Amino acid sequence: MWKNKLLKISDHAGKAIGKVEKYCGDPARTVTFFALVLTVFYTVQCSLFQNILGLDVLETITWGAQGAWGHAKHPPLSGWLGYGISYLGGHKDWIMYLAAHCCTALSVIYVYKCARIFMDKYESGTAALLLYFLFYYSPSETKFCTYPLEMMLVPMSSFYFFRALQDNKWHNWLLLGLLAALGILNKYSFGLVMTAWAVIFFRNKANLQLLKSAKPYLAAALMIVLLLPHLRWLYENDFVCLTHVGNRLSDEYKWYTPLVTISTAAYPYGMMALVLLLTSILNSRTLQRTTIKKAPAIDFLLIAALPAVTLIVLSFFGDIIQMWFCTMAAMAAAAITAFFPWKIDRRFFAGTVLLLTMYSILMMLGTTLDVTLKSKPRVHSLPESYTFAAVEFYRKHDPTKPIPIVVGPRFEATVLENYLPHRPPACEIDDPIFLKLYTQKIRREGALLIGKPEKFEQFKKDMNIEQINFQKINFTYKSLWGKKRKRAYFLAYLPPVSSEAASVPSTVQGK
Repeated sequence: MWKNKLLKISDHAGKAIGKVEKYCGDPARTVTFFALVLTVFYTVQCSLFQNILGLDVLETITWGAQGAWGHAKHPPLSGWLGYGISYLGGHKDWIMYLAAHCCTALSVIYVYKCARIFMDKYESGTAALLLYFLFYYSPSETKFCTYPLEMMLVPMSSFYFFRALQDNKWHNWLLLGLLAALGILNKYSFGLVMTAWAVIFFRNKANLQLLKSAKPYLAAALMIVLLLPHLRWLYENDFVCLTHVGNRLSDEYKWYTPLVTISTAAYPYGMMALVLLLTSILNSRTLQRTTIKKAPAIDFLLIAALPAVTLIVLSFFGDIIQMWFCTMAAMAAAAITAFFPWKIDRRFFAGTVLLLTMYSILMMLGTTLDVTLKSKPRVHSLPESYTFAAVEFYRKHDPTKPIPIVVGPRFEATVLENYLPHRPPACEIDDPIFLKLYTQKIRREGALLIGKPEKFEQFKKDMNIEQINFQKINFTYKSLWGKKRKRAYFLAYLPPVSSEAASVPSTVQGK
C-alpha cells in the first residue's frame, strides 16, 4: 500500500522534476547560480532590515583595527580580514554582510570542487547543494567572524590537500601550506582538520612515497614561517588565546551538555540524509543501486567527524560552543553523498534542485518576516541611539577634543568605535589584551565609559579610581513592522589622571 502511495507521489513530482532537469545539465553552473542568488538576496535582506552589525562582526573589526598578531579570544586572521574589508567598503554595514555570505558561497563551491576529484559532476553538485539545507548557511547565523572563514577554509584547503596527494605538484603543496597556516591563524580548531589529513595521509601506504619529495616539507616550512610571528606574540602575551579556550571549557558544567553536543554533531548528517531520502522518494521509479565510493567517503568523513568526535569528548568535561560544529558540515556533505547507495544522475540532481528551490523560497520568506516583525535589540537598534548621546555627553565634559577611547563591554564599546566618524578605539572592560594595549592612553587622555556600572568594579581598582558617576541613557528600537521596545545603557566621563578630580558628576539628560 505504502509503495503505491510513494509511486503516485513520484509520478506527480516527476513532471516537475522533468521541467527542472533540462536546466541541470551543468551542475557546476547550477551550484554557482544558487551561491550567487542566495548571496545577493541575503546581503540585500540584511542591509535593508538590520540596523546595526552583530557583536561577532563588531568585535572582529575592532580586533583587526589593532593590527596585532592576536587577541584574547582568537588568532588574528578574522580580525585582519574583517577590518580590511570594512575599510575597503567605507565602513558600511553591507560590505560585512556580503563578505560573510561570500565565505559560505565559496565553501559550497569548494565542496563541489573537492567532491569532483572523486565523484561525477551530479554527485558533486548534490553534495554542494546539500549545504544550503543547513541553518549554518542561513542569514541568521552568517556573520563575518571566525566561523564563516573556517567554513570556507576547510573545504578549500582540503581540495588542495587531495590534489597534492594526487599529482604532487609544487603549486598545490604551496597552496596547501598557505591555507593551513591561514586556517590556524583563524582558529586553533583547524588543527583538528590537519590531524584528519595526517590520518588520511598515513593510512594509504602509497602516500609515503611523497615523503621522498621536497614538496611536502616545503609546504610544512611555509606554514611554520607564516605562524612564527603569531607564536611569538602568544609567548609574549602569556598564551592568552589558549587560556581563553581553557576558560571556556572550564565554564560551569551542565549534565545535559554532552547530549546537546551529540545532537548538534548529528544534525547535519540527519538533515542531509533527510534531503537525500526525500529526493529518492521523488525519483522512486528511476532509482538504481550503485556501489558506494568507500575510499573518498572515509576520507571525507575523517575530516568532518574527527573534529566533531573530539568536541563531543570535551563536552563531557566542560562547556562547548555549539556553533563550533558549523565548520565541520562542509565535508560531511561530501561524505554522506559518497556513502549514498543509489545512483545520483541528472534526474536525481534535478530533484535536489527542486527541493532546494522550494526550501530557499520558504527560507527567504521566513527570515524576512522574522527580521521585519520581531524587534531585537542587537539587530534593530539604531547606531545613532548610541553615537548621538555619547558625543553630546562627552562634549559636556570636554568640548576641546573628540572622544579619545571608549571603555566598556564588547557590544557597546565596539558600536561606538564602528559608528563614530573618528572611530575611537574600543577597550573591552575585561579583556587583558585591550587593557594592556590602552591603559596608558586611558590615563593620559581620559575615556568615555559605557555599560552597566557594576561591570567597572575591577576597572576602578586597576585604575585606582575611587568613584565613577554614571548617567542612564534611554532609547527605543523597533523592526520595520515590529513593536517599539525600550532599552538603556550608562555613560560616564573619565578624565585624564592629571585632572583634579577622579570623579566627575554626569549632567546630561538621557533621551
